[in-house]
Amino acid sequence: MKSYNFGLIVCLSVFCIFGAPAQTPINSVQETIKTQVKSRIDNNYSVGTVVAFFESGKETYFTYGYANADKKQVILPQSVFEIGSISKTFTSLLLADLVQKKGIRLEDSVEKYLPDSVKIPSFNGRKITFADLATHTSGLPRMPTNIVPKNPENPYVDYGVKELYVFLKTAQLQNGMGNYNYSNVGVGLLGHVLTRISGESYEQLLQNVICTPLKMNETSTLNSSTWLTTGHVDNKPVAHWDFDIMAGAGAIRSNAEDLMRYLRAELDLSAGASAGAMKQSQQPLHVVDSTLKMALGWHITAAANDEIYWHNGGTGGYRAFAGFSQKSNKAIVILNNSTQSVDDLGMCFFNPSVTIIPSKKPLILPKQAMQSFVGTYKIEPKLELEITLENNQLFAKMTGEAIVPVYPETETKLFCREVNATIDFFWNDKGEFDKLILDLNGDKMPAMRK
Repeated sequence: MKSYNFGLIVCLSVFCIFGAPAQTPINSVQETIKTQVKSRIDNNYSVGTVVAFFESGKETYFTYGYANADKKQVILPQSVFEIGSISKTFTSLLLADLVQKKGIRLEDSVEKYLPDSVKIPSFNGRKITFADLATHTSGLPRMPTNIVPKNPENPYVDYGVKELYVFLKTAQLQNGMGNYNYSNVGVGLLGHVLTRISGESYEQLLQNVICTPLKMNETSTLNSSTWLTTGHVDNKPVAHWDFDIMAGAGAIRSNAEDLMRYLRAELDLSAGASAGAMKQSQQPLHVVDSTLKMALGWHITAAANDEIYWHNGGTGGYRAFAGFSQKSNKAIVILNNSTQSVDDLGMCFFNPSVTIIPSKKPLILPKQAMQSFVGTYKIEPKLELEITLENNQLFAKMTGEAIVPVYPETETKLFCREVNATIDFFWNDKGEFDKLILDLNGDKMPAMRK
């Protein structure tokens, strides 16, 4: 099976799909999301999805599909999913809790809480702080450069503290420090340092600080829940992901009911054991651009005269989205046990003018026709798009981005299910594809075959 990527997801392309505010009735928006969920599952984009809505003071759930494609187990609000990088908001909340209770400061150097033998990179004499790690401004890369999993289907299970410390000694900061550079290893390091300060494991911290007080009984980093669903790639079951030292970056499994408790607690900051920490974790600390800020773990996107706090997540066979708005007092959780992104549906809940990825049925082509797409196409001097074919499945990979499956829409056009993208190919006089136009959220990028 094709190994997709080790990323736990934040899809920056979602930032550019906001349009002008639209006045749409509440029920209409929810029905649009439900219709899209049904369409994607009916067209084999996904296997099973749970959506939790909180709006106008009312909490409702919608489920469709299966917990396991082979066994046809019906999916329920209690069904548990891997939530990937949404775990980062929990890790940042644990940080805020320690700031409130233990007297550490967001401006403290992380290095002083590591063994004396462990050195981490600095920039112009400035050391990486807790705030840097939680806002993705440390300059650390997205992934540790020394992660070489024995089993690519479960890439984090054998990456431990020894490997992390080796990486830190030689790590190179990207874009210096102080610029947004999404980093899984940065938040993995953050989770590890929090366990050293507290003297508890990441699972113990998670349960004691967040899950037990909020009665999130099905939320854990362990694979022990009887409600645990199966992840899928192209509707085929795949292995669950397990974590060691990188737990803080994406190890949590949860269900829609628990995550809605979490988001409603984020909306109600008047009481509760974590209210002070949640309030601190929502404070904007870094401005990325005119529409995006970073709080502790949360991305804050400005749209439709509102500010949306959100995070997405993805593991080998899952995608997830969680978001809330203090201004409109509403929240949404979408959990999906396949690699079909749900970011567009999550954002649509807050702004109905968001472009929704259309559901399309792939055109079945013979292998020779599929092979004709294969090649490397140059968009810019340092930006290329590579099309590959493996086991009768086409894949696309742009420089610096994750590899994604693509599907024939016509004999000269491919489409992507994970983002709103199509690729039009053009024949030369020899009957070969020699150029293409990539359309990514309406941004058209021509490229020539190398």
